[in-house]
Amino acid sequence: FIFSHPSDAKIQSRREAMAARMNFKLFQQAEASSPVRISGRIPADATSGDVSLTTTDGGSVTVQTSKLAAPLPAGAFVEVLGTKVGDASMDASSVVQLPTSSEVDVELWDEAVRMSQLPQLRQFFQPKL
Repeated sequence: FIFSHPSDAKIQSRREAMAARMNFKLFQQAEASSPVRISGRIPADATSGDVSLTTTDGGSVTVQTSKLAAPLPAGAFVEVLGTKVGDASMDASSVVQLPTSSEVDVELWDEAVRMSQLPQLRQFFQPKL
């Protein structure tokens, strides 16, 4: 048998894919260099480059977009995966655009994120390996 060692990029990608969903409050509690997954709205006037994401609990995270193949969609509700680099900033590695902003119940989304952190419910929200 020949075993191959996954590249650092693949390992990082897997870490980020396993990241728990979080809101701004949980983001602030996460350690620097932690994989993060956070949702919110991109401003309608956003241009290419770093963008300020308004999170589901009203916080603001600067999303560094240099690793993304395309700019973040202006005015969209998105889920961003990446790595925390500061108290209110992250380096994005991928973005999922969700239904139009008017179709997303932000309060319900945030409540689900908070519920996913409750010890008695956490098992239902964590990915299975």
